[in-house]
Amino acid sequence: MSKILNVEASEFLKAHRNSVLSTVDGDEPSSRVMYIAQIDDDDTIWYASGKSSAKMNHIASNPKVCIAVSNGTKSLRLFGNAEIIDDPVVKSNLWQPSWTTYFKDASDPEFAVIKVIPYRVEF
Repeated sequence: MSKILNVEASEFLKAHRNSVLSTVDGDEPSSRVMYIAQIDDDDTIWYASGKSSAKMNHIASNPKVCIAVSNGTKSLRLFGNAEIIDDPVVKSNLWQPSWTTYFKDASDPEFAVIKVIPYRVEF
């Protein structure tokens, strides 16, 4: 995959990890505030989520998502395709201790990650 974010947009996103992740629920958008767990060098974005959450059902039905981030003076929107990942190695590599509020550990059967590959950015 080729990078979609320029240096300024990438630095902005890495500095502002609280985001709004919007999914498609039937014919309506559904948005929620989520923390970006990781941003890879190729601009792949990762989130943690419970498998039984509404957003996971939305993504399974329609992988199109939008991520919005703002600091009050600048904003960024990414449009991408999301994928639900349940691979134990990937989950272990992304695991963060603060997630014990929601999951026992990386092997918790409810724990999964969302992988977003962006295809368009507005910054």
